[in-house]
Amino acid sequence: EKTMMEQAIKDEEERYRTTLLSVGDGVISTDAQGLVTVMNPVAEMLTGWTQQEAVGRPLFTVFSIIDEQTKKPCHNPVNIVLKSGESYKSPGMILLVSKTGIETPIENNAAPIKNSNGQITGVVIVFRDFSTYRDRQKKIEYLSFHDPLTDLYNRRYMEDAIVASDKKDQLPLTVMVVDVNGLKLTNDAFGHKMGDNLLITVARVLKEACKQDATIARMGGDEFMVILPRTSAEKAEIIKQRIIRAAASAKLESIIVSLAIGYAVKERPEELIENTIKAADNAMYREKLRFGKTMRSQTIESVLRNINYKYDREQLHTERVSQYCEGIARAMRFHEREIGEIKIAGALHDIGKIIIPQEILNKPAKLTKEELAVVKKHPETGYQILRSSDE
Repeated sequence: EKTMMEQAIKDEEERYRTTLLSVGDGVISTDAQGLVTVMNPVAEMLTGWTQQEAVGRPLFTVFSIIDEQTKKPCHNPVNIVLKSGESYKSPGMILLVSKTGIETPIENNAAPIKNSNGQITGVVIVFRDFSTYRDRQKKIEYLSFHDPLTDLYNRRYMEDAIVASDKKDQLPLTVMVVDVNGLKLTNDAFGHKMGDNLLITVARVLKEACKQDATIARMGGDEFMVILPRTSAEKAEIIKQRIIRAAASAKLESIIVSLAIGYAVKERPEELIENTIKAADNAMYREKLRFGKTMRSQTIESVLRNINYKYDREQLHTERVSQYCEGIARAMRFHEREIGEIKIAGALHDIGKIIIPQEILNKPAKLTKEELAVVKKHPETGYQILRSSDE
């Protein structure tokens, strides 16, 4: 019976030992004086101490934890548990400082070990590496407040930022609304990838042109908003002109980066920020009506220039087709206005070729089926470009 009892105890010890070694969390146990008695491999890895080195040492020398914000040492969980007799979880975010100085965010719990009489014979600390979870949390938090395409803030964040900025010490507070002219034209004619590139370019222009304390957000689609604290109307106009110049010099193939910008300034505390936003919106729409049409015409001119530059003999071909169209229209006795339209149609008939890669259009050999399919798409692209401009 004695032998069987000893064997049962050994089996029980082995079971606990195997469990302790295989668990995914770090585990350290101490005696009633707070000296380390056992460490599992995960605890060895995270602390940088081997069990052989750690046994008999005070816990705080092996399990060194500091507050993430203040970097000050945290209370020793063993002392707290030995004093209270209750389980304890360290509050806030804790960093475990390893033997080599590596800081790892952890979550930890400490609990008393009691004998059959209820006396505390030691403490067990269970802790886990929180790095992956923290990184995932930060990523989720970042995505919840940022636009994934432009890396600017999103509408959700901006709504909170407007409330936070609507304070007396931020006056005069300028709200600037920015709309991208021709995004639909770009998406329809050149594809959504080019439309995305246009939005990314606009985001970069805004970041470079605005003040350091500006809050910039993509509100959705082709609309952006900028909050400029302590910015008068005069300063806002300077920033607006800086944005316009930066957009004009931005390069994006045949695409013209054109922005409609409106702003309004809240100067007195009693003014409602909602009215300021509405006034900025109205100013933006007035600009869009004034310059949107011009921008579409400029895009067509830009596309024609690029086609003539990129493709051999294209300018000569375009001019000849235009001349033939004019000659035929005159021979058929069309009115002068109609002759002019037919002449322009001849000049623009191949504008969709802008989407065809240079090596395909200038290829002297026979085209493959795939290359021919690309060429056949150009009339549709030409239609999408030209339908945006009534004239």
